[in-house]
Order: sequence, then structure tokens, then C-alpha cells
Amino acid sequence: EASGNGHGSPKRRRMNKKHVFTRPMTINVQYKGILGDLFRARLVASSLVAQGCSRRILTHLIPDTVDLDIENAMFVLLHQLVVRLNAVMPSSCLALLRRCAEERDELIANVLGMNRTDGKKFLNKIINGGGVYDDIKDAHFIRELQTLCSVLQWLAMDVIPEVYERCRSEKKEHPERSVLFYSWSAAEDFVVQAWAEYVSQFDLAHVSLHFDGLRVSTPLPQPIEVFCRDCEAAVFERTGFHVRIRQKEHLTLVQGVH
Repeated sequence: EASGNGHGSPKRRRMNKKHVFTRPMTINVQYKGILGDLFRARLVASSLVAQGCSRRILTHLIPDTVDLDIENAMFVLLHQLVVRLNAVMPSSCLALLRRCAEERDELIANVLGMNRTDGKKFLNKIINGGGVYDDIKDAHFIRELQTLCSVLQWLAMDVIPEVYERCRSEKKEHPERSVLFYSWSAAEDFVVQAWAEYVSQFDLAHVSLHFDGLRVSTPLPQPIEVFCRDCEAAVFERTGFHVRIRQKEHLTLVQGVH
């Protein structure tokens, strides 16, 4: 907006940035399961909302929020599913699955010889049927992981054959990998929905689903460590699953260097 200043040139009026975009907004988001009515699965937002943005972008879009997630969700939930189903599998495979669920960081450091970030990606890749590299510290351990992957895939196909048939009918390149993913992500969705229901009692300004966790607004009603422990207790009470919930930190490039 401009106005004359008596000298023939417009005078610019400065905008008070403190008052830009301060109007309260309420957005109700609908989520739908990626397998429809066939089988419980991850819920995906039906519109472009927080769930569809990267975590680094969200730190700028909704800065007064924290990212809480289930630590080591895939292995933790797979192990508990196998135990709760009383599934039959070789004892060596069950023992390895337990170690991946409870001692993942030790396996990454002492067996794989990797840093934590690369090791997490590598373990997830192998258990989901991906290939391996040639320079791994312990080749025998990799073969054990591949055997565990095959056993879990067969178990998933046996427990939810209708999902496997859907994957085959959709001509997925590796339907056995897809059905394994759907098996543990169903438990993940069960846990996250129970968690979201518990959190809803606090009437937080923002709550969004992010597959293995929630993004919630601050301030929280309790210190964040206490809040996470109470969420874990509520999840166990509602689902019977033991999970570890923690705040996920996302460093900038500059923070990572320093």
C-alpha cells in the first residue's frame, strides 16, 4: 500500500510482521487405510497436510511442535507379534529377532561395524528382502538375517493369505515383501491410533499421524520425558504392545557438522 508524501514519490507503509498469519485455523484431516477394507494398514491423509511433508520442512512450517516416534518400530512390533501369535519358527530365528528388537544398537556397532544411521538402514533393508554389500564385517550374520527374512515372509503369507493374494493380483514385483510389511505395519497402526486417542484428551493445538509416530504441539502438559512414558503406559493398556516412545531430533547441516 502506498500514499503520497508531498514530494511526488510514494511513501511505503511498513507492515508489522508480528501480525501476519496469526488468525487461528482449524483443519480436520481425514485418513484412509492403504488396503481399504481388506486389512488394517497404515493410515494415509487424503489431502496435502503435515503427514506429506518432510520432517525438516515441518520444523519451519509448524515450529511449535515436536516429533515423537516409536523407537525401532519394525523389529519391536514384529518380535511381539511372533510371540503373541505363538508362531512356530526356528529358535535361532526367534533369538535373532529378539536381538534386533532389544539390542539393535549393539548389533550395529559390534557385528555390522557401522554407525547407527547406516546400520539402521541396512538392517531394515535386509529384513525387507533387499540385497547386501560385499564388505560387511560378518557375512554369517547377514545369512542369518536373510533366513529370518524368509521365515517372517512365510509366516506373514500364512497368517494373512488374503493380503498376499491381493499383492499378487496387483502384480507387485515382490508380493512376499509387501505382505511382510503389511503384517507389522498393521500393528504399528493399531498402536499409533491408540496413542492418538490417549493424546486427544489434552486438547493440543496440533496432532498429526506420521506412520510410526505423532507430531504434537507444545507446550505439553508434562515434561516431554514424562509425557512419553505416560504415552507408553497408555499404549500398553490399550493394545498390549510394549513400545519405547521418544522425541526425534532433526539436526540442520550446520548442527550436524558441529
